[in-house]
Amino acid sequence: MSSTVPLRMGELVATLALAQDNAFGQPLESQLRSCLLAAWMGEEAGFDRDLADTVYWVALLRYLGCTGHAHEVSTLFGDEIAIRAQTLVHDAANPAEVIRDVIAFATAGRPPEERGQHARQARVEEQGVDQAGEAHHHEQPQFEGQRPPISRADPGVQ
Repeated sequence: MSSTVPLRMGELVATLALAQDNAFGQPLESQLRSCLLAAWMGEEAGFDRDLADTVYWVALLRYLGCTGHAHEVSTLFGDEIAIRAQTLVHDAANPAEVIRDVIAFATAGRPPEERGQHARQARVEEQGVDQAGEAHHHEQPQFEGQRPPISRADPGVQ
């Protein structure tokens, strides 16, 4: 006789975090480790239960949706995983560094006669993405001053 243990929300979302590790070219469980570190830091800081729950979910969900435009990114830059991995190490607050990376990825492997056109297209595309608020949405709070729309009623979150 087998007993069925219900799947907890945290376990389901953790599988998405593993997928995001792949999408960002990171070792498996990188995002889960970040979530644990954030939870431990919140515990050490003495956060109340509501804030600790928020820290847990934000850390676990921080890159969810970042691959929603993978087709467009791969069309423009080629290897969307490589450029996504680069977003984790460049200084997103430094426009010169961001544009340098954008142009480098947009022109990589292209014949010299096409590089200028692709560099211009990449700058226009990057500006459009930035203006739409999507380029670094994982770095900026989407619910400033509000709780994220996630139920904290996950009995598995300790």
